[in-house]
Amino acid sequence: MLKKITLQNLGEGIENVEVTEINIKQGDDIKIDDIILTVETEKASMEIASEHSGLVKNIFVDIGQQISPETELIEIDVKKQQKINKSIENNNLSLLQRNDIFILPDIGEGIDNVLVTEVNVNQGDKVNKDDTVITVETEKASMEIPIDLTGKIIDIFIKKEDTISPGSKILSIETTSDFSNDFKNNLEESIIDQDVSKNGNEIQTSSLTNQNLVNNEVNQYNKISNHIYTSPSVRRFARKLGCDLSLVNGTGRKGRILKEDVEKYISSILNGQNQIKSYGSDIDFSIFGPIENKRLNKIKITTGNRLSNAWSTIPQVTQFDEADISLLTDYRKSVNTKHNKISFLPFFIKALVPLLKEYPNFNSSLSFSKKNLILKKYFNIGIAVDTPDGLIVPVLKNVDQKDIFTLMNELTELSEKCKNKQIKPSDLQGSCITISSLGGIGGTYFTPIVNPPEVAIIGISKTKVKPFFINDKFEPRTMLPISLTYDHRVIDGAEAARFTKSFCSNLENIKEHIKS
Repeated sequence: MLKKITLQNLGEGIENVEVTEINIKQGDDIKIDDIILTVETEKASMEIASEHSGLVKNIFVDIGQQISPETELIEIDVKKQQKINKSIENNNLSLLQRNDIFILPDIGEGIDNVLVTEVNVNQGDKVNKDDTVITVETEKASMEIPIDLTGKIIDIFIKKEDTISPGSKILSIETTSDFSNDFKNNLEESIIDQDVSKNGNEIQTSSLTNQNLVNNEVNQYNKISNHIYTSPSVRRFARKLGCDLSLVNGTGRKGRILKEDVEKYISSILNGQNQIKSYGSDIDFSIFGPIENKRLNKIKITTGNRLSNAWSTIPQVTQFDEADISLLTDYRKSVNTKHNKISFLPFFIKALVPLLKEYPNFNSSLSFSKKNLILKKYFNIGIAVDTPDGLIVPVLKNVDQKDIFTLMNELTELSEKCKNKQIKPSDLQGSCITISSLGGIGGTYFTPIVNPPEVAIIGISKTKVKPFFINDKFEPRTMLPISLTYDHRVIDGAEAARFTKSFCSNLENIKEHIKS
């Protein structure tokens, strides 16, 4: 049966929108809630989801086209369905076999696709839950992907060297499950496309029930995931409004999205919140002379998006100061004559830890509601590392429990992993505050951008020897320029000034802190 999907009413006052992306093509097999189009209004960009499952027969719109409510978007051949309860009654089934499709879960923020470096299973293999089925590689890390099902592998849809994205089909697996409980529970959690055979003995399903690999901290800050927990009625309500549920923060039990959450999100969009408006369009620079169009890599795109969002959503202030590190410079030289070379960074870290204890606001994060401050009792420091592909920030964990030599060894190891693209996602998570050092390059001061969910970042510039009038005569002193950018919602100017003053003091008296 053929059905046409039309554009629903997007909200009061929105008469037309522009099609900015078509996410499907003719012949695609789509499911309910699959994204078919992306449209843009003057205030927001919205994703339009399919109301039916089926095969795409026709697409009636083009990129750049202006469309209005009730415009026909696509035509699909709707799949036939049978009621599950009727199948149970007719066949008296409680345990039955079915084929599940295992898809690539969300790997993490900003990761649009990965390279398959190894397929760890073969057709016909029996696998258990949490077994590794494939190994993939991103721009930053190599990771193993476990399966969340137990059963026999029927088909494998990918091969080594394939590039795949979150949501790509990995394999189909035959599982045996308690139909009356397991399958009905899945129906309550998501809209599942069902294809029931004529004799009712085999039911094939596709469901997004894979393990979510995004860490808890990322989920807490409402990053996009393939798992969206809500009821069918809320999904229908969101579709009518053209609302992308992956951008909505769920306040229900276990993060379930409620109707009120959707209304709150739409209201914030209409009020101009949660959106970063982009002005202008591509300029044809070739009219002025020769050009080269170079595509940004994933790291630069991800970093750019995060920094743009941080700059537009966080009220940031930068405090500048200067530390006399003459004694620290001499002490470091003496240490380097006896041990492997140690940079200034471990000393900066040891000078920073006491301040995070004395000024706990700097070791905190705002809750999503912006009504609570989460004070952290652990001390992890992010270190910005310059790589050929862009900026990466690995995290040194529990720095309060380590000496300068251990910190230097870990920092060297993490830096090498970043540069060789071997860093793991777990090495990039959990930072309390970041240090960005340009001292090895040059410059006097700069204004680093806060890396949320952190509330502060320290910038280190190149040291300079300056004359200071001490005891009736000029003496050369090695001075270190320091920049502290902070979230003004959490930290006020006086507290920031005290923080940088204390940081400088700790550096000037570093021997008191490197023992701890």
